[in-house]
Amino acid sequence: MIWVRDILVSLDLINTFFCCDLSSCKGLCCVEGDAGPPLGEGEAAVLNANLSLVWDDLSESAREVIRQRGICEQDPEGEYVIPTIGKADCVFTCYDSHGVCRCALEAVARRKGQGFLKPVSCHLFPAMVVHYTRFTALNVQKRQLCREAFRFGKREGILLYRFLAEPLTRRFGQAWYDELCLIAREWFKDMSPAQ
Repeated sequence: MIWVRDILVSLDLINTFFCCDLSSCKGLCCVEGDAGPPLGEGEAAVLNANLSLVWDDLSESAREVIRQRGICEQDPEGEYVIPTIGKADCVFTCYDSHGVCRCALEAVARRKGQGFLKPVSCHLFPAMVVHYTRFTALNVQKRQLCREAFRFGKREGILLYRFLAEPLTRRFGQAWYDELCLIAREWFKDMSPAQ
């Protein structure tokens, strides 16, 4: 672990190769798990304000869940999360003609040239922000569903912190990300990325 300003960062962020390969995983990160993605401050309001933009892209099952439970709910730990359809798909999932799970929020934002609608927790995956009593940590989930993304990243020579440049900057700011890059460069003077 390393400190980047006031965030304790897993070394996996800077020394692990990673690049999403949707053709292999089919977008399972939006499906697997027993709860939807966590929402940061103000994100529920953004989703509510833009719900009409994605409504037609959602399945009828997703619409029914949203009608009954809204676009966020508390999980057993008290964190606000997006609801899922039967403990599987996030309500904002949609599928393309190849059966790949996509994010309706991301699709609409790109189509309309808008800012981010997708929660930052989704954008950061497989990195995850964890708040502890005395500090905040940034961990990396090395889940089986991403095994091809780790292999693909290694083949392409893409390190995770570079792959996540946009969401890391979105969440922590450009100055923080620049400092992370400086620390990574210093790290690699003596070390090599995880194989």
